[in-house]
Formats: sequence, structure tokens, C-alpha cells
Amino acid sequence: MSKYKKVKRLFSFNNLKILKSQKFGYEGVILHLAPFDLSGWNVCPLASKGCIKGCLNTSGLGQLNVVQKARINKTHYLRFDRQKFLEQLDREIANGIIRAKKKNKILCVRLNGTSDLSFEKFKVRDNKTLFELYPQINFYDYTKNYLRFKNKLPKNYHLTFSLSEENLDIAKDIIKNTKTNIAVVFRKKLPKKFMGRMLLTGIRTI
Repeated sequence: MSKYKKVKRLFSFNNLKILKSQKFGYEGVILHLAPFDLSGWNVCPLASKGCIKGCLNTSGLGQLNVVQKARINKTHYLRFDRQKFLEQLDREIANGIIRAKKKNKILCVRLNGTSDLSFEKFKVRDNKTLFELYPQINFYDYTKNYLRFKNKLPKNYHLTFSLSEENLDIAKDIIKNTKTNIAVVFRKKLPKKFMGRMLLTGIRTI
């Protein structure tokens, strides 16, 4: 008996943050899985308590029960039939390129919308990753897993380190030794600089 139901589509297209990118000429898609261990498999290995508590998994349409069930189902799909899952991602990206071109836009892909998996290690076909199969595509993500920066990342993969209440020392080390961007949440006043770097701000109201 299958541990998951057949999934018609893996990527989401109607996420509000993704839709904002259209005015800049991009057609964005995002993959949402069930975060941390909600599915019985921890897809956010270095998530802090604060990260889990403040997770955006239930924001917007994510608060709907049907959406939560779908994300758990997709996570089971990846866990128990990884190759088939990756092959479907492959097809959806190929179709996304065609769809974006028709709209005169550039496709960009976020694989970890509510997860923190090392997709750069997953081979899809011809012994290549999605990043190698689609070098013309801009992939981007956020991560708390500093170990991902230990290896050379694909040139078309922009990975931002996410600060938490537990990884300040790691963030300082990353800032000192790399050009990696750091994502930081400020509760009140926004400083002009943080840990010696200028801020690019995005305001989100709750």
C-alpha cells in the first residue's frame, strides 16, 4: 500500500510573496513541504525552538486543514519515493520555463518554502541535480543549516543563512569568512547596519 497519494502538482504558483516577483519580471514557483517533523520526517534538521514556534507554515492559505494535509502528503512522497518526486519536479520546472516565456518573464524556483533540505545533493537524471539540469534558472532558498555552506554551492543557487536565537556565533563566522547574505528579523527599530553589514529591508505586517 502506498504511503502517499498521487500528487498532480508539487509547486505552488499563488503564494503572495511569489506573486510580488512578477512586477520585477519574474515568474516564481515555490515548493511547500510539511516543516520540521510534522510528517514524521524532520525536513528542517537545525530548526531552533524559535524557528518552529514562528514558522510561517500556517500563514495565509497554510492555515487550511486541506493545505496542511497536502504538504504532509508531498513530504511522504519525497520521503518514500524520492526519485519519482524529483522527476516530477524536473517536469514541472521544464513546463514552468515554457509558461514563463509565454508571459515574457524569467522563471525562478524556491525548493525549500517550508523545509531545509539539501537539494543540491539530490541527483535527478543523467547523474545531475536540478541545478545542473537547469543552469539558466535562478534557484534561491533560506537555510539554518550552516553545514550546507561547507561545500561549494551551484552558481545558480542563492542560499541565504537565516539567523535564529541559537546560531549567532555561526552567523558571525559566516559574515566574517563569506559573502553570504544573512536574513534577520527585527522586532522594533531597524538599524542601518547589523554585524557590520548594510541592511536590505523587507517590512512584513502581521
